[in-house]
Amino acid sequence: MITYQVERWDTAMCRDTRDLLRQHHDEVGEHGDTLGYDPDYDAARRMDQSGALHIVTAREDGRMIGYCVVDIGTSLEHRALLCATQRMWFVHRDHRHGRVGWRLMTETIRHLKERGVRQFYPHHRVGCLTERVGAKMMTRLGATPLELSYSLWIGD
Repeated sequence: MITYQVERWDTAMCRDTRDLLRQHHDEVGEHGDTLGYDPDYDAARRMDQSGALHIVTAREDGRMIGYCVVDIGTSLEHRALLCATQRMWFVHRDHRHGRVGWRLMTETIRHLKERGVRQFYPHHRVGCLTERVGAKMMTRLGATPLELSYSLWIGD
């Protein structure tokens, strides 16, 4: 049985999650191995403790199979507008059939609404295995394209 729930960082951050984070990085990491893999768990913990991080997980029989991690904060353009920006959204490849990804995203949206979020900025990666599915899902959710973002590596 698959369950979907909001979890705090320290609860969600178990071995299963760390394995999924690594798989996520290996699959869609935008700079390959230029920087290697080095998540900032302490920063995530601080964000969660301040209320700026929102995590919805999908678990099958208690084992993590997917997550959606979102930043929450007020808009700098309008102080009364609470916004959420999707950071990481990932479903283990063995569970990408069916509706796990869809349900994970719709549960995330439902919980964001309960927190008072009025503007959500979801995304999907281009140039990866799930690009077509991501675009279709965002459209089906009612999202409209807003901008095209770029990634420019300016390091050494």
